[in-house]
Amino acid sequence: MDIFSAVERKNLRELKRILKRDLTAARDSDCWGRTALMLSCVEGDEDVVELLLPWSDASASDRDGETALMLASFGHPKCVELLLPVSDPRSRDADGWTALMWAASSGSKKCVELLLPYSDATVTTESGITALDIARAHDQQARAQQIRRHLLAKKATGATGAVAPEDSSEARF
Repeated sequence: MDIFSAVERKNLRELKRILKRDLTAARDSDCWGRTALMLSCVEGDEDVVELLLPWSDASASDRDGETALMLASFGHPKCVELLLPVSDPRSRDADGWTALMWAASSGSKKCVELLLPYSDATVTTESGITALDIARAHDQQARAQQIRRHLLAKKATGATGAVAPEDSSEARF
């Protein structure tokens, strides 16, 4: 069994066996350029993400420019929490989408909440749309309101770009 089959089957025992034999397997990619970490993020399997993360390149992107964080942002907040310390939420895919945009389209309140402090919600895609526009277009009115409140709070404080969280004195990148 290869690493991708082990991830798809959520077979932690086999995955540990594969990694014990060859840690570099965590950096292998499939025909779409996706790593085992990316596949586990698509499924939202935080146990597999946690196991793979130390041996994977969290900043790797597939042939569409999508990173593990972007894939996790589509509704898997536990995976987003695991990836945020080692990922750049400002990265963009081939269409200019960020992890925040993916989260806004999914409607995941927790993913949007986790990403907002580290993202620039004013960034636009290649076609000129923002995370707020994406939330509205995907009928995610609650997420649109969440992003709007964040933007208004930034405007009131005079902040620009990504904002550091209040409970952290260290830079993330």
